[in-house]
Amino acid sequence: MKIKKLSVPNLFFTLLLLLVSSTSSYAYHGVASIDLKELLDAAWRQSGAAPVYERSKEALIDKSKLSQQLFPSAAQVGGSFNSDEPFKDEGRREYELNIASPIWLPRQRKAMSSEVAAEMGLLSAKEVLQRWQLAGQLRDLYWQVMVARNDIKLAERKLQISQKLVSNVNKRVQAGELAEIDLLLSKQKKLTAESGLLSAKQSLARAQLLFNGLTGKEAPEDWLSEEEQKIEIESHPVLVTLSKRLILNQAKSEKIKSKKRKAPSVGIGIRRERDDRNEDYQDSVGLQFVLPFENQVLNKSQLSQNLVAKSEIESRYFKEKYQLAKKIELARLAVKQAKKSFEIYERLKVLAVQHFRLMRNAFDIGEVGLRELLLVQNESDQAVESSARQRVEVARTISKLNQEQGALP
Repeated sequence: MKIKKLSVPNLFFTLLLLLVSSTSSYAYHGVASIDLKELLDAAWRQSGAAPVYERSKEALIDKSKLSQQLFPSAAQVGGSFNSDEPFKDEGRREYELNIASPIWLPRQRKAMSSEVAAEMGLLSAKEVLQRWQLAGQLRDLYWQVMVARNDIKLAERKLQISQKLVSNVNKRVQAGELAEIDLLLSKQKKLTAESGLLSAKQSLARAQLLFNGLTGKEAPEDWLSEEEQKIEIESHPVLVTLSKRLILNQAKSEKIKSKKRKAPSVGIGIRRERDDRNEDYQDSVGLQFVLPFENQVLNKSQLSQNLVAKSEIESRYFKEKYQLAKKIELARLAVKQAKKSFEIYERLKVLAVQHFRLMRNAFDIGEVGLRELLLVQNESDQAVESSARQRVEVARTISKLNQEQGALP
């Protein structure tokens, strides 16, 4: 084959080939990495959950102060008056003033302190769990934005190629090299590219609106680059929360067991009395201690209910652990599949670009028409787009895997 000079059509298709083959300029590569923790903190503030947890913690701190007091509750003050002549200042007179306070039962203070500590641990676990759930929404919305942005770049590329194609075909029609129908065909392709770009922009606007609603911020341009993590399943926020519920359940049981009887009380009283009007008043001081009898049935119902709750929590724990393990396994398989698919799409892209180069040469020497060339170009476009989209999909599946494992920034 003779070597031809680089004509205007050849120059156009050379530029076209460069556009097709330079996939990397139309896909995100993770050159920069966004701060996911900063975005999560913004979403957390936007959700309004932070003040709720702060007030709940303050309430538990106040409750913990009760176990540090000398007495479990406030003291009681009482008084009495006795007389055999209530409406006359004669005969017997007796005045008494006393104060009594309940006292801690053995192990009761420790049980109450343990319960408060367990409640505080559960509250912290719930906070981490809610942040993890919020991180899942954040990751999902972020990747919706990134997919839409990637689609816009690919759509802009297709429109750029189509515009150059229309310009070149128009010149060749004017020169009598191509028929008018070829110009109509190239314009149809350009309109299709414009429609695709408009659709991609609409998808991006919707994704950005959802992202802004969650975080109160615009989605960053940088790439969310996450390394694939391997986390012990017992550290998952869902399982940690259930574990904390079990600890609280045990603490409640200990508290119930420490209250087999009503709280005893100790008191002191001052009495002033006389037997007759002509006698002087006598003063005396008395001490009182009241110890109620044990009642084994008193807390039996509460203990039974607590044991039922414990069985339900344990059952849910093992059920959640099994389901989480399967989800993590599926997410890990999805990452492997995405990486393998990306390798395949990359090889397909190389073959498609080579095929397009051969068809372009054939078109230059008149062996094939524009319609045949466009069919091959469509295949090349699809290969380029599939490779670019799969590159994003690899990063998205890694992010999804980390989320399923309970990873928090």
